[in-house]
Amino acid sequence: MENDIVRIGKVNAIDKEKRKVRVYFSDEGMLSDWLKVLKHSPFIPETTEAASGGSGDASFASHSHNISTSLWMPDIDETVLCLYIPVFNGDGFVLGAL
Repeated sequence: MENDIVRIGKVNAIDKEKRKVRVYFSDEGMLSDWLKVLKHSPFIPETTEAASGGSGDASFASHSHNISTSLWMPDIDETVLCLYIPVFNGDGFVLGAL
């Protein structure tokens, strides 16, 4: 694995508080150490203000929605793209899901 800088694997364990996961690489039958998950900007919908109905029907009356955002973390068994620092026993990071 020391020559594999970019790897694809499946998430095997999650530590949400530390933003780390362990990834299983099936090509070598190997489980990674804890890898840091990069922080991604939260997704915010394009329109967040009140929307007006316009049809006159009560079910389409003007309304708004509360928005909550959270940082992305992969799920167990989710396929992820990992990047390792190219030194012996270098740290690795999860870049995102595939």
